[in-house]
Amino acid sequence: MPEAKLTLPNELANTLQKDLVLHHVMKTDWTEVLFVDHPQVFLPWKKAMREQAKIDASNLQIVFERFRVRKGARILDQGCERYTDPG
Repeated sequence: MPEAKLTLPNELANTLQKDLVLHHVMKTDWTEVLFVDHPQVFLPWKKAMREQAKIDASNLQIVFERFRVRKGARILDQGCERYTDPG
């Protein structure tokens, strides 16, 4: 499946850029700026990925069944883990 590309209107891109800078200090959590402060940026991509999500969920179910992961078990998705700089 080809990757979905999202093109932002200039006005929205400018708003995002301004919101990343707060009082001349760069916000460290860009994900909060993008997904919380401006969910409208992510929404078109999220809607476009609905069908792929159904396929992915079905494939994960097969993997979980093969490894006997019990129904209702909690799964850690490390790709969504927040990174904290140890330094």
